[in-house]
Amino acid sequence: MKIIEDDTLKEKPLFFEEEKISEEEKKYRSAVNLMESVECVTRFERAVISLQSAAALFESLGEYKDSVQKKEACEMQAEITQETGMQAAYEAAVDMQNSARTKIDYRTVISEYERFPEYKDSVQRIETCKKKLIRLENRAVWKNRAIVLAVLALAAAIFWVSPAKPFTKGYLRMKQGYYKLAIQHFNEAGDFLNSESMVKKCRYQQALKAYEKGNLESTLKLCKKADGMKDADYLLTRLEIDHIRQSQPGDVISFGKREWVVLSVEGKEVQLLYNSKCREQKYALDTEDREKNWLNSKIRSWLNKTYKNVILNQGERKLLQQVSHDPKGEKVEKLYLLSCQEYQQYERYIPSGEGQDWWLRDMAGTTGIAYYISNGEVREDAVNSLKGARPAIRILLDETLLEDETSAGM
Repeated sequence: MKIIEDDTLKEKPLFFEEEKISEEEKKYRSAVNLMESVECVTRFERAVISLQSAAALFESLGEYKDSVQKKEACEMQAEITQETGMQAAYEAAVDMQNSARTKIDYRTVISEYERFPEYKDSVQRIETCKKKLIRLENRAVWKNRAIVLAVLALAAAIFWVSPAKPFTKGYLRMKQGYYKLAIQHFNEAGDFLNSESMVKKCRYQQALKAYEKGNLESTLKLCKKADGMKDADYLLTRLEIDHIRQSQPGDVISFGKREWVVLSVEGKEVQLLYNSKCREQKYALDTEDREKNWLNSKIRSWLNKTYKNVILNQGERKLLQQVSHDPKGEKVEKLYLLSCQEYQQYERYIPSGEGQDWWLRDMAGTTGIAYYISNGEVREDAVNSLKGARPAIRILLDETLLEDETSAGM
């Protein structure tokens, strides 16, 4: 291949030479740009400033090109723009003032007049708009106050007829130490907020006053009415401990929401048997249980999971001792039924149960036969027969159990 050299390429310059412009020309072109830029300016003030700046630049150029003529043209155009622009802006502001209704409208009009405060009656119009603005602001303030007052009046009316009124009165009476009146007011409040718990707090305070006066009977009654409140439950339990300490086998005592007969006293440990009429009629166990023994019985589960929490408060449950009737020692309970042997051992202390039949925990293997007591005699019947539940418990008369939050028995 033959390479052909083109001499014309060597003659062309590689770079465009920068055009050299004099300082006068630069200033002249800037002035022309300022003069022409007014066509894009919307506010007349800026157009006037641009024209005046252009005129000053042309004046500084003296006789350069047509600077003198352009200077005069800029000055004349600036005067015309000032007059026509101010007049047009003033008329627009007047129209805005005439149609103004809100605070924002009047603030906008004021800002427009402040562009040319010395033109015609702009100052007077500014003052007029400010007065209108003050009136609107005052009206808004009074309107807001009226709304607030209306809301407060409505709230007061609702409060007067709502449970909040007796609840508040009850709270004030409670703080003043008038617990009887406070209870009346809280009862009037019904289910409002925590009225029920407030009643219990008042009952507990009444119990403390009765206890200080040495009226133990009233103290017990008031604590029971405050059932579920920890302090009241614990005070009641301590009083029960003091009372049970003085008991002997065969005595009938009150513990929890039931009466019990004392079966045995061994130091601080006391064994009790449910004494009053058997309120609950139960099957001995689930008939589907193939082993048919006490450890798997439905009645054992019911006594320890449900019945215990119904008849004993949180303090009394702390005194319950665990026992085991499991040959392997793996399963324990706190409420249980007497065995045939235990019944015979304590028979002399046990009332008949008012002619009712009640279960023992012995069962005859897997034959579905269970033992029960009827008129003081041990008998047999099918496990799916309904009979009374008469639980026994062992309690430890130790007040320190009520101080240890981690103690078992809750």
